[in-house]
Amino acid sequence: MESGLRANDVCRLDVATTKHQASSAPPSAQRIPLLKAGEVDLVVKTMTINCNRWGQIDFSTVYYNSGQKLLVDANSTLESIDEVTDETICAVAGTTSLDNLTERAITTVEGADWTDCLVAFQQGRAQGVSTDDTILAGLAFQDPYAKVLKGEAFTEEPYGIGLPKGHPEFTRFVNAVLAQARADGTWQALYDEWLTNTLGPAKDGPPVATYRPDSAPSPRLG
Repeated sequence: MESGLRANDVCRLDVATTKHQASSAPPSAQRIPLLKAGEVDLVVKTMTINCNRWGQIDFSTVYYNSGQKLLVDANSTLESIDEVTDETICAVAGTTSLDNLTERAITTVEGADWTDCLVAFQQGRAQGVSTDDTILAGLAFQDPYAKVLKGEAFTEEPYGIGLPKGHPEFTRFVNAVLAQARADGTWQALYDEWLTNTLGPAKDGPPVATYRPDSAPSPRLG
């Protein structure tokens, strides 16, 4: 498999990388189908690791522990997701964020992507947007009249890089890249650059890696 990536690229990229060394940003609902069809080599797109997905694709080690929060109008009196009653909240189709809202019986409107949800929020078709804190940080940066509610996230969303099944050597390579990023300060630098201003300092630094028997990092990045 040809990834066309350097070590730095895997850490920084937030799109799907194709076999032709090009990148794209597929809709969330298409991430797993694209991997299963062999149309992309890996997906680095705020992808939560869960048992259902493990049955369809492989994952790298956890590179960030995210959690779902709520973005609302800066003047909103809401203080937590538990106070949402009559409000409509936007989430993207095919995401665990939408599933989590549905489980809470919250009225939702679906977007094709998170920009769609931001537009729905700005147009008044939704009174909030709910997803992982990292995504909400980016939306809040784009809208000075929005805020991400403080406090603890109401879900746990461990992020991993999605990979096709059947290529343990590629998984080991990606895990080696992530191990290097943890060790050489790249992980911390990226967090500080993109997230500290909105989410605050990283409490515990990068997640400690745990490996399946066939996914321990390659000894060299090559």
